[in-house]
Amino acid sequence: LRIIASSIQVLAEDKGMENWGHVPHERKRLFQLLRQHKAHHTFFLSGDVHFAELSQMIVDDYPIYDMTSSGMSHSAPGWAKATNPYRIGDAHPVLNAGLIEIDWKAKQLGLSFIDPKGNKLSSHRIDFAELTFKETD
Repeated sequence: LRIIASSIQVLAEDKGMENWGHVPHERKRLFQLLRQHKAHHTFFLSGDVHFAELSQMIVDDYPIYDMTSSGMSHSAPGWAKATNPYRIGDAHPVLNAGLIEIDWKAKQLGLSFIDPKGNKLSSHRIDFAELTFKETD
């Protein structure tokens, strides 16, 4: 399992905030390197938007996930209204933290957002098998 952390969102593009979408050539190169080195079971963690959301983009048959969690000290409900075509489910414009749960037996990854009391705001499960680069010619 590979977890790549970024201070800014990896999949977001035109949200009016700093993100990898503003550097498309670098983001494309990052995705090419993942494929080239067959970096199976990779997902991203990001922050800096003051709300929580899970995003997914399919790149060459590989589902790139970006789990964005921020922050536990303050939130920005207005920013959570920004359009993100890669968002899975809802944005959570409240104080939050990300929770990663790894079930090695079931070969599953759980990505959740929790509030300050530990209550889950949302949860998404991913089979390790889904996070595998397909063979190309």
